[in-house]
Amino acid sequence: VKADLMRDWSSSKVKQKNLALVRSLLNSGQFFFPNGADVHYWARKKGDKDYILYLGNMERLKSANPLLGLELPDGEYAVTVCSSLAGTRSTIAIHGGTIHGKSGVKANSLKRFNVGLGPGEMKLIRIQGR
Repeated sequence: VKADLMRDWSSSKVKQKNLALVRSLLNSGQFFFPNGADVHYWARKKGDKDYILYLGNMERLKSANPLLGLELPDGEYAVTVCSSLAGTRSTIAIHGGTIHGKSGVKANSLKRFNVGLGPGEMKLIRIQGR
């Protein structure tokens, strides 16, 4: 919403736009809690059963374990993880991920899960319906 909230705080039009934005975020079916760490998170929905998640641990000296959640249609999902720490200086590591120790997970398992991040680590996680 492009508005000067300090100047236009009482404008009903600005209030309605802000309320619409907050409602859309609340009803997005996504959940993120950084567990006290400085973690950046973005999610891109490519389809009903296809997400790309970006997580970046801005903590340089300690690990992070944020809690995530996605409301997805029933079915089984594959998880692919790309990590900045698992590769070398010239490559990155891409591997099949696991959630709760399983590579193929049910939608219910994706409602709440943790992602371990080392100091300064970035991860891209693709969650794709099978």
